[in-house]
Amino acid sequence: MKRKVFSAILLLITLLNMAFIFYHSAKNAESSLGESKKIANTIVATVKGEDKSVGKELENIEYRQAVNRMNKRMRDCLHALEYFPMGFCLTLLFAINLKGKHKVITSSVAALGISLLYAVSDEVHQHFVPGRTFQLIDIAHDAMGFCAGTALAAIVVFAYGYFTSAAKKTKHI
Repeated sequence: MKRKVFSAILLLITLLNMAFIFYHSAKNAESSLGESKKIANTIVATVKGEDKSVGKELENIEYRQAVNRMNKRMRDCLHALEYFPMGFCLTLLFAINLKGKHKVITSSVAALGISLLYAVSDEVHQHFVPGRTFQLIDIAHDAMGFCAGTALAAIVVFAYGYFTSAAKKTKHI
């Protein structure tokens, strides 16, 4: 029963994560860029200690360049961050429902495959959104996220199996 409930929770988190990604991918380029630039502007203003209100025309070219660089880095990191939970949850979902010696590898490969397919489908979807394009580099950033999530989940599954089997062996001594 616990396994079914945990599986349902992991599946729900994964589906919500996919919906979150789809929602943000469906925004047109102007809206998406505008939102991220506001955040980047706030970060740069805070770091530089300048009082630059969001939305005001910035006269300082150096400042605008810093905002653009921050925006680019932030968007790249957000790609990875969006896909981290997918890799993590899918790996755990498969691992708790598989049996056998190679369940860590099998669950990791399955999670990576599904995550990669979703990342590609997300980029195809963006191709049809006004102002957005299909970009292989975005798939690479997505892959960094789901690979990191999968790796962490695989370590958790391996460690759990190792420590629970070690606990069983010590009870028999």
